[in-house]
Amino acid sequence: MTASIAHEVNQPLSGIISNASAGQRFIDRGEVDPERLRAILVDIVADGRRATDVIRNIRNTVKKGGTIREPLDLIQVVRNVTQLMEPDADSHSCELQTLLVSNLPMVEGDPVQIQQVLVNLIGNAFDAMSDIPLAQRKVEVTTRLNGNGTIGISVRDHGPGIREETRNQLFKQFFTTKEDGLGMGLAIVRSIVEAHRGTIAAENAEGGGARFYFTLPVRKEVQS
Repeated sequence: MTASIAHEVNQPLSGIISNASAGQRFIDRGEVDPERLRAILVDIVADGRRATDVIRNIRNTVKKGGTIREPLDLIQVVRNVTQLMEPDADSHSCELQTLLVSNLPMVEGDPVQIQQVLVNLIGNAFDAMSDIPLAQRKVEVTTRLNGNGTIGISVRDHGPGIREETRNQLFKQFFTTKEDGLGMGLAIVRSIVEAHRGTIAAENAEGGGARFYFTLPVRKEVQS
């Protein structure tokens, strides 16, 4: 639990620090553009709220019985997350692209937890391309409606891909390929997806890079 809290809260805190540092650089260079500074402050507020939501969600989980299940529009969730992640994309010199199917049916789940899944996967995709030439750094988030009553979401990077010797350990607790990693991100992602009756897997994408993809069941309509 301690590792989980440290990992999940660290992400929005890093976003706050990154945005605040960017604001300081603009001021130091005399680039006091009110609209740009306002956008930075909006991102800082959003990351602060995200940290609060994560802590509240963990508290509810510890208490038990506090699980949130509500109708979710995955397209809107993806859009919210990609907006949150734009400052991280800029700091990693990555292009963040979405390929979204319109009019997807709703799923049922906890919006904060599904957001956590996407934040983790997109953040990992950025990290995977740290040694890739700038022109090739691109992350693609894709949605699709499967023919088996599920919706699929994938996050694809253009990094070096997944090494065969690590493939079976990716989602294990405390396994990490990062020097400063806790090895909790993908374990948390898997636990959230499975708690939502979904599945998650990873593969090497055609043309290079890795693709992490998960599915969630379409929400059953409540009969009146």
